[in-house]
Amino acid sequence: MKVKRLFFSNNEGKALFLLIAISQGIFFCYNCPSLSTWSISLESFHDPAIPTEPSNEETPEPFRPLVFGAGFGTTATHAVFHATCQLNLSSLHYHRQCGFAGSSRKEWLQTSLPEPGLLAQMRLQRSYRSLVTCILKSNLGGNETCPSVKQTFNTMRRHIDAVISSRDVDAIHDVPYPEFAYYVIDATERIRGTKPIIVLSTRNPDDWATKRSTNHQIDVVCKLNMRDSSGIIRPIGQNMYWCIQTALQKGLGDNSIVDILSHIQHFSSTTEETMALALSSSVQFYQEKMENMSRYNVNLFERNPRIDPPQIAMEINAETKMVPDMASVTPLPVRTLLPSFGMFNERLCMPGWTPAFISGRHCSKLVMFLNFRDSGGTYITEYLRSFGLFHNPRINAYPQKYGELNLGNGINVSTRTRSNLRIGSSTGKSRVSDSSFWGSLYNRGLDIVSLEENFVTAEDYPSLSHTYKITQIRNPWERFVGTYVRELQLKCNDEASKETCLDKYSLKKWTSPYKDEIALEEKGWEEIFYPNYYVRMLNGMADSDALLTRDHLEAAKARLSSFDVVLIREDDDKINLEKLWKLFGSFKYVDPEKALTLNSNNLKCNGSREQPICKQIRGDSDLKTSFEDHNILDIELYQFARELGNVVKAERQSV
Repeated sequence: MKVKRLFFSNNEGKALFLLIAISQGIFFCYNCPSLSTWSISLESFHDPAIPTEPSNEETPEPFRPLVFGAGFGTTATHAVFHATCQLNLSSLHYHRQCGFAGSSRKEWLQTSLPEPGLLAQMRLQRSYRSLVTCILKSNLGGNETCPSVKQTFNTMRRHIDAVISSRDVDAIHDVPYPEFAYYVIDATERIRGTKPIIVLSTRNPDDWATKRSTNHQIDVVCKLNMRDSSGIIRPIGQNMYWCIQTALQKGLGDNSIVDILSHIQHFSSTTEETMALALSSSVQFYQEKMENMSRYNVNLFERNPRIDPPQIAMEINAETKMVPDMASVTPLPVRTLLPSFGMFNERLCMPGWTPAFISGRHCSKLVMFLNFRDSGGTYITEYLRSFGLFHNPRINAYPQKYGELNLGNGINVSTRTRSNLRIGSSTGKSRVSDSSFWGSLYNRGLDIVSLEENFVTAEDYPSLSHTYKITQIRNPWERFVGTYVRELQLKCNDEASKETCLDKYSLKKWTSPYKDEIALEEKGWEEIFYPNYYVRMLNGMADSDALLTRDHLEAAKARLSSFDVVLIREDDDKINLEKLWKLFGSFKYVDPEKALTLNSNNLKCNGSREQPICKQIRGDSDLKTSFEDHNILDIELYQFARELGNVVKAERQSV
């Protein structure tokens, strides 16, 4: 569709505006009194900052056609989304996706960075949610500083462009794409060189409006009206693109977005019946225009019998010929992209809704998680990842992923059996001493990075000043026993005689402080069992068997004090949840009883799961005493952490 913007001036010198969609015969005129007195100048409708032609830059491969599910929500958009998944098209629909990495930890381990399309969609959805939340809180009387109309327009276009530019995206559905339909069509042709294949789900306008006005009252609608080609003043409804364009032409670009958009339930001086009529009129107008451009459209509410996604997929393919042989197509499994529940509450890791909207991020900085071995850290990161925070499980434990992260020179990869990125004392200066390194990981899509094998040295610690830091600490003796049980089971699993193996690697020998009772290499992953493990880790010395002093303890305390959240494994899960929620925001509709369940390897010493080694531990009363003698610094640090962990860092600073 060719869209042109015409500027006029009347005999009073007043600037007026006429928008013509040439091929579709759409004619919008804002504040137009008469055509007889106008003088006309013509220019491109596009923003000058946005190129109007496809880019001439060389690309690795041509773009595939983009399928655009242009139906508004509550028109069976889920069914059409499932149909494009049936066609083996990598598809996005609000909080669901198919064709990208799933939510399981195993799948997320396949890559160190999120896939481009997945990352772009996550940022777009977070951005859109933040905008809707800001408007809602403003409607409720809050002192929210929401973005301007121009900021909203530019930010939404930038995020939509990022999705369309991702070569791994084949189909897009649901909000906010229909709300920006005309921009999506234009941007697809500009970026991909061809118009999108529009598949449209429709519904009786009155039925649709009734459903939206009663069941979706936090939807945003436009406060402005537009004039159609017949001169009829029409409500714009939920078409955010038309609403913003109208506002810009009225000179409202610097106004807050709340001046032109409002939630249905807070729309001033509008009854439910009036709102339903306005929504019905606007969606009818939209559907009529989009039907003229669509390759396939369906009203599933009037199909009898109603068809399912595989049938829809066959009908779409019959019209578009995208798949030569339907019998050879493997449907893509549908997975969750982001939680389905709507809005995030305020959070300490993001200073306001406008920054959240512009960035499309959950937190304003990278989250650094110091994952002490066998302290329940995996469950913390799994919990946060389930809410769409992209987490590289252990950046310093998967050397095969370094190429993806582009770490560059200065990173020493250990050649030991359990290879890991040595960022600690044995490496000397490296890129981890540069804060831009951690910022680059954030910019490339990571939300959380875990450090499990080691932490940074005193020299490199200032590089983490622009990160949020969290950790969980566990009773030192319980952590040691849990780690020992797990590691010893792994070590003896393939031995012909497990009893002989267990005796060879007795806990009494493993509690020895250094190399006097057993060869160091026979201990397996020896750093885990060095004395004062916590203090050693916090000083970036996990790979060193040097003697530690109280100076190291004080340094560890100082570092721990700078952490934004310190969780205690022995605390009730609800207590730990509340601390996490203060930093990351509470996640609505999460049952606290089920939201976070921590586990412990020590459970292997309970009941029917009791292992032979547990009898050995219980039978030697001197073991714990010996451990405590060699780990005085860790025990003191743990007590310090318990006191520190009562509140998050922001609250400690305000006291």
